[in-house]
Amino acid sequence: LYIPLPCAAARRDMVLRTLSSGKGVAHNLTDADLDLICEKTDGYSGSDMKHLIQEAARAPVRETFQKTKDVQGPLSPSTLRPIVLADIRRAAKQVRPSVTRADVEFHEEWNKNH
Repeated sequence: LYIPLPCAAARRDMVLRTLSSGKGVAHNLTDADLDLICEKTDGYSGSDMKHLIQEAARAPVRETFQKTKDVQGPLSPSTLRPIVLADIRRAAKQVRPSVTRADVEFHEEWNKNH
């Protein structure tokens, strides 16, 4: 059973749901930022998107630890800066699409024939 890669609207929804205020993860992504993320993540699977967002969300945590080497106890989301587009861009250098265009074409062709 072939399940296609998520469209731009689905990828946008994944970003917003993962970074929703109910999850305690703040962000300063504008609509234009979200549009750019959707454009640049064409070809990403749902799992790829999850890993991308998780990696971007680690940036404020890393910065906090680098600035204050003597952090005591657990960090609170309210003490972290919001996620910004630069965090997503940095994460995208590490988290690449796991599915190639050739993979997609193969599965689409197989799905048509079977």
